[in-house]
Amino acid sequence: MNTYLILGHGTESLIDFNDRPQIPEGIVLVTIAECGIITTRDEVCPMVEAFSKEENSEILANPQVYQEKIKGFLNGKDFHYYKEGDKYPKLTLQMFLDWPRDTETEIFKSGTYTFPLEKSMECSSFFKKIGPYKDGRKLFERLVPDDYSSEFMYKGSIKPLESEVDEILKKTKNVNILKKSLTMSLEEIFKAGGPGIYYYVVCRSIKDVLTPEQYVREMQLNNENSKRYEPYYRKNWISNIPAILPLLDENIATLPKWQQSTALEVKKNYEGLHRVTGVRRRSINQQSRIGGERKGKRKSVAKKSTTRKLRKYKNPIQAS
Repeated sequence: MNTYLILGHGTESLIDFNDRPQIPEGIVLVTIAECGIITTRDEVCPMVEAFSKEENSEILANPQVYQEKIKGFLNGKDFHYYKEGDKYPKLTLQMFLDWPRDTETEIFKSGTYTFPLEKSMECSSFFKKIGPYKDGRKLFERLVPDDYSSEFMYKGSIKPLESEVDEILKKTKNVNILKKSLTMSLEEIFKAGGPGIYYYVVCRSIKDVLTPEQYVREMQLNNENSKRYEPYYRKNWISNIPAILPLLDENIATLPKWQQSTALEVKKNYEGLHRVTGVRRRSINQQSRIGGERKGKRKSVAKKSTTRKLRKYKNPIQAS
């Protein structure tokens, strides 16, 4: 049975736990990140190095047996293990990991790699700096620079193959189209590799947005995940707060006692944020009615009043 390392950029679709897919026969999945959390070089680099040493073959092929040794590769960080029949997260991979800047672009090895990797691979060989992206003819169009090499990013990958990327590059140099063409589900990777152990060491950034009902459902199913959803949910979906509050009131009593304190804390944070957004809305409505010669003066007064009120709820979005 082969052991694989998955590299790239990962996202997770937030679906009901009961609707999650099940691990197929002969497949084992190991994930490093929690839902909604990114991974950094601190997690990825040690696994790249571990996959380059043949003496780690037995350890990586048996993650359930050698949990402590694998945690040692990760500097003590825990991981999740999904075996045949287990429900696992709905994950999507974008197999083109880059970090563009004004003067240069950093590209990272992406794809699905079979153990062992090239001998003695170190973290420094996992990424490479190339020229900055070039401007295309269309607005916001970015093109890969002349010194870009698909060989560096995909040599040895079973999904996508280096030849598949070369075929895309023959048709377009557009970075966004390239990324879209190299986006695939975890199930596609399972199909390409067949039975084996798959180490998913990349991010599990949230791809979708929870509805209020889904949020409460996740609180009931998994307290740890719901705490991670909360900052994202508050930041991006403030307009749903009025719908969340009554749902929390209704469902807190149904939660296990060890989860109720967290739910009450979440509710308190939402109420604080709801009050602040209410102040903002009232200020906007007030300003919309101001007209004539006194418009500028009243705006200034309203702004100062709002500022004083907002100070009362210092950084509500960052509260936890």
